[in-house]
Amino acid sequence: MKFIYDKVLDVKTAIGENVLFDIFLVDSEKEKEGAPNFHRHSFHELIYVEKGEGKHFIDKSEFTITPNSIFVISKGQFHTFQEGGWMRGVVIRFKDGFIPKWGYENWNYRLTLFNHSFMNMKIYFGNDISFKQLYLDQMLEEYKKTRVFGQKEVMSYYLNIILIKIEQQKIKNKLLNHLGDTSNNVLIHRFITFLEYNYKKYHSTEQYCSNLQIDKRKLDQLLVAAFGFTTKKIIENRLISEAVRYLEFTGLPIKEIAFELGFKSPYQFSNFFKNIKQFSPREYRINNS
Repeated sequence: MKFIYDKVLDVKTAIGENVLFDIFLVDSEKEKEGAPNFHRHSFHELIYVEKGEGKHFIDKSEFTITPNSIFVISKGQFHTFQEGGWMRGVVIRFKDGFIPKWGYENWNYRLTLFNHSFMNMKIYFGNDISFKQLYLDQMLEEYKKTRVFGQKEVMSYYLNIILIKIEQQKIKNKLLNHLGDTSNNVLIHRFITFLEYNYKKYHSTEQYCSNLQIDKRKLDQLLVAAFGFTTKKIIENRLISEAVRYLEFTGLPIKEIAFELGFKSPYQFSNFFKNIKQFSPREYRINNS
């Protein structure tokens, strides 16, 4: 599947950190040379399908390419398209720093859309085409303009609205329960964000509670109510999801995977993995190669 790229908007924050935002049109013909290999990105990606057919694989999940749907791919996930597939649509890529910090402070897109532990990676909009017309088309029109005052800010606000609209559709499709706007959800957001940046460093519930200054019993209650899993289980899910990606999609030696994920030894990693998946890392890699 060959992409036709538009321009890239690279901006700098006030502290000099590179922030990437990219939006482009896709109009691909059927790929005749075979599907590309699984690959991963250092940014989040939204792939809106206006028309198309074929399969899209994200980690171990297989999705049918359906018109008027959007794929939500988190930073670090592996994905590829099936040989012979084609699509027409819009791709948006961004890093966390591009999202404005404003308004709806209890909402966190990393929790509801790009959460590695609780993902619904395809959202279908049915017969309602207003999402593309009202948001994506308007964003593309703004993006096509010659560099003008406030363009980066306008694009970041558009992106924020698009992410909220995707979450609304997830709730409508019953893929997500709305968590509400309570102070308790701020604690959940803090935990999920801290987990994403530190899951390789901290593996125990106590370490997270200590760093976030949150009572263990309270955090467990909040997470079970929201997701049905304890703090310990969510930490394990995040580690396992990354371990599986390394085992399935890379040739990295198991010893290096163990140290990459913060385990003290390959033996400790193997015991952790087998306790959850019922196979050793080596057995799992062989069975899923």
